[in-house]
Amino acid sequence: MKHRNVIERLEALVHGHIDAVERARRALAKAMRSGDASRLEDCVRKLLVLGDELEKVVQELDEKLGSDALDPDARERVELLLFFLYEVGLVEEESFWRRLCTASERIGATHLVGTARYVVSRRESLRREVLELLEKVKSFARDS
Repeated sequence: MKHRNVIERLEALVHGHIDAVERARRALAKAMRSGDASRLEDCVRKLLVLGDELEKVVQELDEKLGSDALDPDARERVELLLFFLYEVGLVEEESFWRRLCTASERIGATHLVGTARYVVSRRESLRREVLELLEKVKSFARDS
């Protein structure tokens, strides 16, 4: 299959992304208990990098996919990954950023509020792109 590398990168990023969101969530909870946000800042940086990489892979996949590009197994794999990213990964990440905004003053991380708000708007946009791509991939199944 000609797009295997992009699909494998998407899969690795989706798994890494949800792990990073969970680590960031735990770091935020710890920062709220202890007041120490140093680990949280590391998690935020990693989450930002993974989010940027996800945006690039979703765009690349969207640009390269045609109805003949995916065999049925690959199409199902991409559908599942995009569905999970749309319904779980990006929703959980947005929730983390919103919680960070709410808790920022309490944990001494007010400098992250602007970043958090910006990222929320980018993730909302990415969710729309993922949904459009998911619909596109699903249409391939209907067309074949």
